[in-house]
Amino acid sequence: MFVSCSNLMNLKTMSSRRLFQLLDLFLRLLLLIKFANGFNLSAREDRILYKDKERQAQLELKQSLVDDHGLLSSWGIHDCCQWKAFEFLYLSGNDFRGSQFPDFNGSLSRLRLEFLDLSGNNYSVISFDWLYHLSFLKYIDLSSNHVEENNWLKLVNKLPLHLENLQLRSCGLHGFSLASSKLIVLALDGNQLTGPLPNFCNNAFMSLEELDISHNRFNGTVTEILGCLSRLKHLLASQNSMEDLLSPNTLFITKMDLSSNMFDGSLPLLPYINVLNLAKNRFTGSLDPFCKITSKYLTFLESGNIPAWIGENLSSLVFLSLQANDFNGRILANFCWLAHMQILDQSENNISGTIPSCLNNLTAMAQKRVYTYGGGQIFEYVIGFLFRRTGYNYVEKARVRWKGNEYEYERYLGLFKVIDLSSNELTGEIPNDITSLFELVAPNLSRNGLTGLIPHNINQLKQLESLNLLENHLSGRIPVTMADLTFLSYLDLYNKLLGRIPSSTQLQTFDALAFVGNALAFVGNQALCGFQVTVQCTEDDTNMNKPDHNKLENGDVFKKWFYARMRVGF
Repeated sequence: MFVSCSNLMNLKTMSSRRLFQLLDLFLRLLLLIKFANGFNLSAREDRILYKDKERQAQLELKQSLVDDHGLLSSWGIHDCCQWKAFEFLYLSGNDFRGSQFPDFNGSLSRLRLEFLDLSGNNYSVISFDWLYHLSFLKYIDLSSNHVEENNWLKLVNKLPLHLENLQLRSCGLHGFSLASSKLIVLALDGNQLTGPLPNFCNNAFMSLEELDISHNRFNGTVTEILGCLSRLKHLLASQNSMEDLLSPNTLFITKMDLSSNMFDGSLPLLPYINVLNLAKNRFTGSLDPFCKITSKYLTFLESGNIPAWIGENLSSLVFLSLQANDFNGRILANFCWLAHMQILDQSENNISGTIPSCLNNLTAMAQKRVYTYGGGQIFEYVIGFLFRRTGYNYVEKARVRWKGNEYEYERYLGLFKVIDLSSNELTGEIPNDITSLFELVAPNLSRNGLTGLIPHNINQLKQLESLNLLENHLSGRIPVTMADLTFLSYLDLYNKLLGRIPSSTQLQTFDALAFVGNALAFVGNQALCGFQVTVQCTEDDTNMNKPDHNKLENGDVFKKWFYARMRVGF
């Protein structure tokens, strides 16, 4: 059985019957998965003869919980073989205010747990004596608690023999030592580990498939990691001071994040890579760093200069960021071959020339979304749990410029369809075929030298939520069709536009102080008129552009829905 105690001391706050129905469905799903893998739970329970101490342990734990819906009602029946035992226990997200682990930890140590999440509880880990007795444990998460260095060394000697996944994120660790030979996943990100990397070329790490040492202070080389860990598939080492990527071997890594380090030169052979992040290193305009990327499965790439054959050899790319480098030249037509592209960021470079007139070939930005989240947050929670259970919990994340600011997205990254060509030296007109990218939500063409008109059929971009065209040389009128963009919530048109601002509920929300902290929507266009700016329109212009009250009402509905969606997750 799976017990989730996101708020352990107040389980009754999740009192919705629907929530428990979904939870019950989830439990059944887990049991089905285990059965499919050759694990017969009922047969196993028939074989297990509970000892008195295990029965007492579950009773003690039950007394510590508020269970208004009777999920633990079977705990108390005389025939203890009928109890619904559990192997997965979430105790994350509580606040023990720096205290020690709760008094019932002795009860936990006598259970047959395989999965235990104690993350984010704000307690100090004083003793790990209880951990050694969890002999069935395969996964433990102690992240976001305070683990003192001397206790960390004690932990090393008390790890259960069969432990496969150890999560120690943001625990304030200074030292690093490990003697387990069974680990498949090790997460040490967000600590204060310094100096050269520890020796991974020993039996303690031979089974390691995922290693996360990001957001620490490591320096030196990663050559030993790449050379010794033959089973390694995921390497996450961003936000350190490491260098030297040379490796004599062909690597089987599928996901690698080495961003924000000091790497330069060439990469090892990466024939199976599908997620690669090398941003904010010392790569230059040379093609060398990428000449060994031959994988047809690469979907996520963030770094420096890309070869001219990108569209042919890397056709599976979903995310591409060249942001904040010093690259020049033109945008190649090969970019239009990237049919799966959802986020294209070439901002803050010295790219010149015109925007190619083939953007309509970016079909992933033109097609309806195929991913649905019908189960809401519960569905996401279930999927997240299943991925963490197997150890492969790395999710592609990236910094995306969104509505005038830059944010790091992870959970909702797949929902974005973004083109960011801002802060370059682009010239010419905005190609009309950009309006065929029907799922595009945030085009950013600001701070270039673009000329001409805003495309008249911009209203085809029904999903548009952010439009940034500031500091170009665009002229002419704001298209009346822009009034149809009912989801638009960020707008910056600082150019040389003229005429009346079209009337609609959506556009009338953009005044000089539309969004505090963001750029002004219409300021800078001296020839514009309307109540949003200081220049008032003539009576003739006003009569010709009276708002449609029916459209206003519909616009209000869409606007309310949009902001509700914003509060939920964006």
